[in-house]
Amino acid sequence: MTSTPETPAPAATRETPAALARLGDALWQILTNVKLGVFWLLLLATLSIIGTIIPQTTGSIETLQGYVARLGPERADLYNRLGLLDVYHSWWFLAVLVLMCTSIAAVSIDRWPRIHGEFSSDEPVPPPQRFGGPLSKKWTLLSAHTRLSDFQALFSRFFGAPQISHVGEKEAVLYSNRGRWTRMGVYFVHVGILTTSAGAVLGKFWGFTNGQTYIREGSSSDSIVILSGVSPQGEVLTRPHELPFAVRCDDFEVQFYDDPKTGEKTRNPSLFRSRLTILDGGREAMTRDIFVNDPLRYGGYTFYQASYDEEQEPLVRLAVQTAGTDERFPLITKINEPFQLAGEKLRYVVRGYEENFEIPEAGVLGPAVGIEMIQEDGTPATVKEEGKERPLRFLVFQDYPDFDARREGRHIFRLESVEKKFSTGLQVAKDPGVWVVWTGSALMVFGMALAFFLSHQKSWLKITAEGAAFGGVVHKHRLAYENKVAAFFEALEKEFPAARGIET
Repeated sequence: MTSTPETPAPAATRETPAALARLGDALWQILTNVKLGVFWLLLLATLSIIGTIIPQTTGSIETLQGYVARLGPERADLYNRLGLLDVYHSWWFLAVLVLMCTSIAAVSIDRWPRIHGEFSSDEPVPPPQRFGGPLSKKWTLLSAHTRLSDFQALFSRFFGAPQISHVGEKEAVLYSNRGRWTRMGVYFVHVGILTTSAGAVLGKFWGFTNGQTYIREGSSSDSIVILSGVSPQGEVLTRPHELPFAVRCDDFEVQFYDDPKTGEKTRNPSLFRSRLTILDGGREAMTRDIFVNDPLRYGGYTFYQASYDEEQEPLVRLAVQTAGTDERFPLITKINEPFQLAGEKLRYVVRGYEENFEIPEAGVLGPAVGIEMIQEDGTPATVKEEGKERPLRFLVFQDYPDFDARREGRHIFRLESVEKKFSTGLQVAKDPGVWVVWTGSALMVFGMALAFFLSHQKSWLKITAEGAAFGGVVHKHRLAYENKVAAFFEALEKEFPAARGIET
């Protein structure tokens, strides 16, 4: 029976795995190049400068509208598409971040066997050359092995409690391996960078920072809008987002700076304060005041005090008394909102409000409103005096409740208060990666402390019947270790006067 000889595989087929292996090795060499990681880090820092030079929208509709007004709709839309208005969440910034993290991970994997070996290696009984290096010394001392406990106590003072290895009946080695964790410092830094970057990516795709809502005093809301960009026509684009709870604005306060020249209040706010209540499942879960840079956090959401909106038509509270009687009743109205009283053919309307009404001859008289009487058709009612028609208008003061009685009208008005209603402007963020970022930052700080402030030190003291020998190695902070070793030598020779040093 004859066998058919096998057909040899084509050369190209045989060389394909080898070529792929060489390509993989080349790519791995590129990825594990420390210079490449430094390049990505520098590029990331350079790109971050853009976010400093170009003011970011930070989730504010007003800021984006300002960009549209200054740049025009087309340029604002281009800036938005390029991610220049939100640099740290742009696709290209995240791409560089991922490339940097890939390079760091590759370098860490490539160097792990060496670092792990240095971290885990122990030499309780080292080779003879450990006692012949620059940080070594030998002494002659007969019967040194009989004073092992004294040597152990002295060694512990400088290098920590040692591991004792009895090599023979008259020979022992004291061994200290301190600071081995410092070898892992760079890995804690690397893991911290990767963790922080993962938190940033997590916040980008599963969170947002550009939510916004306005809530009127006394009202609540369970939804916000999220800023999504600007159209080529200059329209601010938003999308709705439902909250898993409701937010109620119980109170809002704004304070304004005084004009340094006149002492009067300006329109430049010096303080915003909102009292917010979280309504979760029909119950009041929490209530607290928030200020600028002092947000409220609940359920993974953060509410920042960002702005406010003042209603143009405040509520005017009046007390109305029928002339000649003690009958008095409250009346609530708005500016430019007509109302009619019983027994009156004409209607009334509050035309304006002054917080500090001033008459040149009398000075500042405090809060006041101007009331005008009008016809059924809304035209001003008039009265003829000295042959001229004049509108029926009068003032009502809060601090002078009897002032309107001089008018001798059918009804006497007293101003109780004018309530300005505000809507608090809140910026809303949801960042599920925030604790991941904090964890990564803590790991980086811990790793840098290990890497820069501590060192890995190995120390040996061999004690025999003829004398003693010291050897040591240090990873960094060599000067500090040399000073410690020198102090140890001095203490040993003081405690053992008979010990005589030998040049090595």
